[in-house]
Amino acid sequence: MPIKGSSAQFRVAGHPVRKRLVELLGARQALSFSELRSETGLPVGSLYYHLDVLYDIVRQDEGRRYGLTKKGSEIYDAIARKEGLPLPQRRTEAIPGWIFTRLSSHAGRSATVFALVTVAGCLLNLEGSSTIALMNFYDEGGGILAALSFPLSFSAYYLYTVAFAAVLHRRSFAPNAFLLAPVVYAPYLLYPVAAVLGGQTATDAALVGAQLASIVLGSAYTSSLFGLRLERSLLVQLVFFLVSTSAFFSVEYGVVL
Repeated sequence: MPIKGSSAQFRVAGHPVRKRLVELLGARQALSFSELRSETGLPVGSLYYHLDVLYDIVRQDEGRRYGLTKKGSEIYDAIARKEGLPLPQRRTEAIPGWIFTRLSSHAGRSATVFALVTVAGCLLNLEGSSTIALMNFYDEGGGILAALSFPLSFSAYYLYTVAFAAVLHRRSFAPNAFLLAPVVYAPYLLYPVAAVLGGQTATDAALVGAQLASIVLGSAYTSSLFGLRLERSLLVQLVFFLVSTSAFFSVEYGVVL
């Protein structure tokens, strides 16, 4: 049993396993017991023991997923600032990382969001004859290519993010990260709607707005699910935008940015 009078900071910093548990829960917000076992490689009995020692630092929610208490969050924040770990996203922040954190904790929710956004993207692009190429649109053509361009673009974005995160961070990421990649592309659903209902001005405005919103969502996505610090997450988005836009103008107009 834990010693009630022992210092919370000492119980965390004094043992590498408990420190790792706090780092995992601080960066990922919520993990199941099986996910904690997979991340730490601990036997069941040992993991339960360390969680019991962290009785006032780690809590369980209604879904029996583990997270940090207020005291645990304060300890993690101190560790993160000292060691350069990703700080957790708060609800009060302009970049809504908590959306991805909460969705990723439930595979069913992640799969539902994936299906809804993907189907909507395919149908709207098909109706508007709009083909998305990563972060820009071709207004010519249509058909099956227009429909498939939406899942192909967010899949390419996901693979790019995995590669970039591996180079910059070398930490594990949430298993449902791919299922939530369409959320980053959800703002682009406005473009085919504007193409059908509005004129050129409306589509241009929809594209610029979608690109900006996608960069913001992408920063939250990469920070929350891949464990990158926010400034690095923003860098990942800007590089993707610049490279994809340069390639688009080069192919479409023969202009190299």
